[in-house]
Amino acid sequence: APLRQTENHPLRLIYAGAMSAVQRPEILLIAYAFLLSRRPDLKDHLQIDLYGPAGHYFKLRVQQQLVPGTQFHGFVAHDQVAQQLRQADLGFLSLGDPVYAYATPTKLFEYIEYEVPMVGVLPPGASRDLIVRHDLGLVAEVGDVEGLASCLEQLCCQPELRQRLRANLARVKPLFRPETQVH
Repeated sequence: APLRQTENHPLRLIYAGAMSAVQRPEILLIAYAFLLSRRPDLKDHLQIDLYGPAGHYFKLRVQQQLVPGTQFHGFVAHDQVAQQLRQADLGFLSLGDPVYAYATPTKLFEYIEYEVPMVGVLPPGASRDLIVRHDLGLVAEVGDVEGLASCLEQLCCQPELRQRLRANLARVKPLFRPETQVH
C-alpha cells in the first residue's frame, strides 16, 4: 500500500501521559523497534513523540527504549499537549494490566475531541470496547509487542484506514463532549 501519498513528512504518533507501570508506555517503543526490524522501509514514515514526567519509571523502563524516530519531550503543560494533539496523525493509549479493565483514560476523550485515530494496548473493558465498537483505532492485547507492531504497520501503510478512523471520530465526537455526558 502507498505510504503517505500527499505529504513528505512522517506520520506523527503522540503519547502524552504518565510514565508508569499502569500505562507501561515503553511497549510502544519496543513495538516500534520490532516493526523497524521487520520493515526498515518504514523508518522515515513514523515519528513517535512522548510527553510526560521523567520520573523513576521513565529512567528505569522507558528511556532505554528510545531509538531514532522516537523522541521524549518531557512534561509540558496541558494546553501545549492539546496543541500537539491537534497536529498529530495518531494517538497512543495503554493500560498495562487487566486490573484496569474498566478504567477510561482521559486521553481517549481528548483523542476523540481532536479526531486523532488511536492505537492502543488495552485489556478487555470499557476503553477497548469504546474504540472497537465505534471503529476509532486499532487495539492490541496487553503485552503483545508483535500485535502492536502490526497495528502500527497497518496505520502507516493504509491511508484509507486512517481516513475511515478520522471519519468515525468526527461522527462520534458530539456524543462524547462533556456537555452531552452531564444530565
